[in-house]
Amino acid sequence: AEDLRIGLVHGEVYPRADTQQLLYLARQLDADILVSGHSHQPKIEQIEGILLLNPGSPIVPRLADRTVMLLEINKKEVDVEIIKIGAPVCSALDFDKYKRD
Repeated sequence: AEDLRIGLVHGEVYPRADTQQLLYLARQLDADILVSGHSHQPKIEQIEGILLLNPGSPIVPRLADRTVMLLEINKKEVDVEIIKIGAPVCSALDFDKYKRD
């Protein structure tokens, strides 16, 4: 997409949330952007010039809200947004009710 290489993988194998492994996968694919899943936890992280993305999960999130991701590339400018959808999976994740006024 606009001379940016985008890799798509299921995700890291072990241990969970190992961004180093994702970085190696991105290098192996010669990707500028790597989109993964597996952990079901949304993440936007840039390491050594490689953008690592995880949209989370709209159906079965793990210790996170239900999310999807919007990725827009325009003239090589990358814009990424995590969008929360629906109600939290469990009340413990409804942080708004714990806010102080």
